[in-house]
Amino acid sequence: MRYDSSAYTVSVIVGAYNASATLDRALRSALAQTHQRVEVLVVDDASTDGTLALAQHYAHHDRRVRIVPRSHNSGGVGAPRNSGIDAATGQFVMFLDADDELPHKAVETLLAAALAIGSDITAGRALRVNLAKNETTVWQPQLYGADRTVTGGLRTMPELFDDPIAAAKLYRLSFLHHNGIRFPENVYFEDTFFSTAAGYCARSITLLKTPVYRWMWERESDAPSITNRRGELRSIRDRVRVHQWTDAFLQHNGAHELVAHKAAKFLSHDLRLYTPELRTGDEAFRQGFLQAVAPYLRTFTPEAYDLCGPLERVRAFGLMHGRVDIALSVADFDQRRGVLSSDLVERDGRVYWSASLLGRPHAELFLDVTDLDLVGAPLADARLFNQATRAEIRDGELHVSGLIRNQFGRFGPKDKLELVAVLRRRRPKGDFPFPVSGVEVDDEYVRFHATVGLDETVGRRVAGATGTRWNLFVQVRNRGARTTTTVCVRGLDVSEERYRGATGTYETYETVSGNLALRPETGKRSQDLGGRCAPWLWWASAPTPEPRPAPRRYAASLVVHCHNDEYNLYEFLNSLVAQRAFPKAQVLLVDDGSADSTPGRLAEFAATYPNVSVISQFRMGRRAALDHGVRYVEAPYVMFAQARDILGEDVIGRLLKRAHAVDADVVVGRPDNFPGPQRGGDEPWMRYFDKQAVHIEHLDDAPYLVFSTSLRGKLVRTRLLRGQRLRLGHGPGHEDAWITVPALLHAHTVAVAPGATTYERDRAQRDSLFDLPWNDPVSTQELVRLCAFLLRRLGSLSPRSARLAQ
Repeated sequence: MRYDSSAYTVSVIVGAYNASATLDRALRSALAQTHQRVEVLVVDDASTDGTLALAQHYAHHDRRVRIVPRSHNSGGVGAPRNSGIDAATGQFVMFLDADDELPHKAVETLLAAALAIGSDITAGRALRVNLAKNETTVWQPQLYGADRTVTGGLRTMPELFDDPIAAAKLYRLSFLHHNGIRFPENVYFEDTFFSTAAGYCARSITLLKTPVYRWMWERESDAPSITNRRGELRSIRDRVRVHQWTDAFLQHNGAHELVAHKAAKFLSHDLRLYTPELRTGDEAFRQGFLQAVAPYLRTFTPEAYDLCGPLERVRAFGLMHGRVDIALSVADFDQRRGVLSSDLVERDGRVYWSASLLGRPHAELFLDVTDLDLVGAPLADARLFNQATRAEIRDGELHVSGLIRNQFGRFGPKDKLELVAVLRRRRPKGDFPFPVSGVEVDDEYVRFHATVGLDETVGRRVAGATGTRWNLFVQVRNRGARTTTTVCVRGLDVSEERYRGATGTYETYETVSGNLALRPETGKRSQDLGGRCAPWLWWASAPTPEPRPAPRRYAASLVVHCHNDEYNLYEFLNSLVAQRAFPKAQVLLVDDGSADSTPGRLAEFAATYPNVSVISQFRMGRRAALDHGVRYVEAPYVMFAQARDILGEDVIGRLLKRAHAVDADVVVGRPDNFPGPQRGGDEPWMRYFDKQAVHIEHLDDAPYLVFSTSLRGKLVRTRLLRGQRLRLGHGPGHEDAWITVPALLHAHTVAVAPGATTYERDRAQRDSLFDLPWNDPVSTQELVRLCAFLLRRLGSLSPRSARLAQ
């Protein structure tokens, strides 16, 4: 039977509390649905900011928006959602958080499947969008790999416990009313109970592979989201309380086997989330955590623990007996790729985790890790745990003392054990060995002390090594075999150690995996910048110009990508208005769906200066934003920037001056970065930024410029850009090169402007040799596409340019 979907209304329930910064985007996404019959219920949970006013503005302009006010704040999202369910008039309801958004066809997609199949719940993919890292991942992809319908819902498919969120799903309103399904109130993690009750009562659930929800997370905010409040004891207390209520619901309905499956999910997922907080929390937090968790873990049946892996059982047993260190050793093993910090015990052919808990009731059942195959590996394949007990820098040397765990007495006191410390430079790769002294072996540990010379390694100038990072390893050699260990510094404060040498100042730091490494200093550097000082702050003493009428003709256009840049705009806009050429430049600020105060600040700036325009779009990324801005370019030259960066002194004027001097199609300025140590000085094309630069007029004079692929600090003739139909690449990686490389190859005249500097803001980096994949296949595929694109253009290039392209 075919249904006319236009006859059905979907109520979109938006719970909002002090969400004025993000609610606009959420409401726009709900009202822009391709299925027009939506009822948007904004449940204001007694907000104290501009949330209610913003909702009233939408309700005044669009009759589909209705406000459901609450007189007192509930402290969660359960009560507002319940209010929305009670107020809904549509045949179906779905939930949208005030800081998230719906793809344009979300309602249409879900409703079409619900009408065609008749399920009580229709669910699609939720995309987790990390705004800080500009990354998007699929939530629980294993459940949404293909379209399918599960008859019997949760009873048939317990794996649905893995997706407890109420969002990204369409519910029949009559189904919720008939079964009395509501959210628990005044607690966090209310979705767990609601989704379990709905999944259990549903006659069928349809799963779709189509994305229907964009879940924004880890944005910078003064008020972290509920999922990011794990450092508060209320978080774990509420989580346990909701799980207990959910257990009671399932047991009341006789679904005892589902209680075990849900408990297994709590053990494998929920507990693991609190590892960072357990590691960094004080004793009061740890004791409060144990008081909330341990009694609950003791209520789990043996069937629940049988559904888990050995590591989950070890973690739970440690917490049940007040041993946070045991739980953290499990996390270390998982994160450090099989490096075991705990001791092992072998009895009667079985292997157990930590002798300290053996002898407790049921310890053998919980601590048995025989299936992990941790015993018997040759030294070359062994993953030995190496814990530093001291790491400090003195007189140009790094001194490290540590303990290597000696599992099962692998090394004996009489073994001729040799240890070698290796300092590894990451770029260009190089290993520098140093002898290790003070080696002592006992039944538990191999103790050592290493002295690593930094003057002859980190302090030595090497081409291409500027700003690189260094990792420390300790090799263990015995009886012709060897293995390499990383040096763990968890629990050891290494943040204050500094090495100051000929190549700058370096600091020791703890990588994401907990290992010791060195990098250029990123902390307090006011005394360590040397002659570099802070050149990106040149605009601080420049006068603010008075607004002038827009010129009849612009000399250059500047297209700027802006997205959630409220903390960066002050510096960027001040560096912009301080440009001598600012009055004769067309400035196009492309707001890429910002959810903070960026749109308001851009509008205020554009209202002040007639030569500035704001172009708004939904969040589509930097590529789409810059391509969008190019459509409005009126000047003969165009350059590109990001609002997170800073323009150097008179960079626009200096690029234009060089362009006019030789009638250049492309002018390349000097790139720089801030606030960290200068990077990129060893790139091959940087050789052209010297006193000979004035003699460069063609790419033949500076062939290595084709490797200068960033759009920052380049001036391109608009006619060339449009004539060659150049656009940014899809990415990830190499997006700029789709414009810069063909523009340089097709340019009749190329110039270099050494004094025209742009400053790129340093991105936060938390990586080490072991924290990054060896390669990125997606980026590699994009590079292959770029190369193919360039090779297709060989016929239109000069012989010299064709050789450069090849």
